[in-house]
Amino acid sequence: MRSPFNILWTVALGLVLLLAPASSAQANVSVTMSAGLNACVADDDPADCSRIDNSGMGGLGVFYQVLPKLELGLDLRFGALSPHEDPSSVEQSITTFHMTPTAVWREPIADRYAVEGRLGFGYSSSTLAYKSVTGTEAANTWVSWATAVLGVAGSMEVIDQLEAGLGLDLYLQDGGTMCTKTTGTACTDHTDPMSELFNAYIFARYRL
Repeated sequence: MRSPFNILWTVALGLVLLLAPASSAQANVSVTMSAGLNACVADDDPADCSRIDNSGMGGLGVFYQVLPKLELGLDLRFGALSPHEDPSSVEQSITTFHMTPTAVWREPIADRYAVEGRLGFGYSSSTLAYKSVTGTEAANTWVSWATAVLGVAGSMEVIDQLEAGLGLDLYLQDGGTMCTKTTGTACTDHTDPMSELFNAYIFARYRL
């Protein structure tokens, strides 16, 4: 199975090849790249994130301007978290992935500046992979198609067609299924609350 990281950059390459020939008449299409902080936010139980440290994230978004202030598109985010050491494991890692159709409302506040509000809904996954002291490798993967994202951002036009900015997004995760990578183990419905994820990032947006 291909990792979310490979999926992200395969999609990015495909979009570049697809959109590279675009003419200036297609300036209502934009491509956004982002990078920053990925953080676990406790839901009902603060202990949910007490043994998980923040790490990084990267993102890719493609949007189409349907109204003067409204853009619709697809946003992809790949991230990581750092679990604390566990005496029963010699290696641990947490990866996260989100794919959300998203609406962005952009409100200009000056000639070169704007504020934005974001609302999206779509797919998310979190995987805890670990290797025990006995050498056994396993992974627990949570997957859901019921994740909402709320966000705000501020942007500035750097040069013609290129913008840069800062953004804050909160992923509200719920439902889904939990699968364990061991022989003969079936995926089950996930009923426990999932911790939210918070992204703080910088971004660059190029309008084609």
